[in-house]
Amino acid sequence: MWLVPFALGCSFEESLRDTTSPETSMPASDATTETMDEAPRRPSSAFVKIRNAAYDLDAQCYTGGMGEIVLTARTPGLSEPRVELYVQAFLAEPYVGISVTADDKTVLHEPNLTIPFEILRQGDVFRIDDVSLVTDLDLFTGDAVDAGRSTIVVECTSYVDGLPPGFESG
Repeated sequence: MWLVPFALGCSFEESLRDTTSPETSMPASDATTETMDEAPRRPSSAFVKIRNAAYDLDAQCYTGGMGEIVLTARTPGLSEPRVELYVQAFLAEPYVGISVTADDKTVLHEPNLTIPFEILRQGDVFRIDDVSLVTDLDLFTGDAVDAGRSTIVVECTSYVDGLPPGFESG
């Protein structure tokens, strides 16, 4: 009979020690709230896949107003290949350009002029699926070299007002 109160007393005393120990200086709910408040905001990012090559990029999202959204992205750091992405997500004039630089040679990938593509937007995620890309595009003749199919996904977590430096809408 005396074992039950003794066991309860030890259990109660042990739980008191746990809550007053230095490691537990604040309740768990406060620690969680503080961690969530201090968590840094995830930067905008992009994913590009050209044929079998895939790249993760750091992105910047710009809003020019009236449906003008420009997305730019590049590979982080100085690693090769160096990939830069430009997406003009305008209502009437969508455009995509992907430059890939390796061994001091840059190749520009652009959409095939004869095959339309669409930029899908769901919230702050912009997606271009199965776009036909070309290289060495001659704007006068339309001649180009097939570069394969591509998928592009850009997630914007923040936007910069205006358009990128040197850009004019028109």
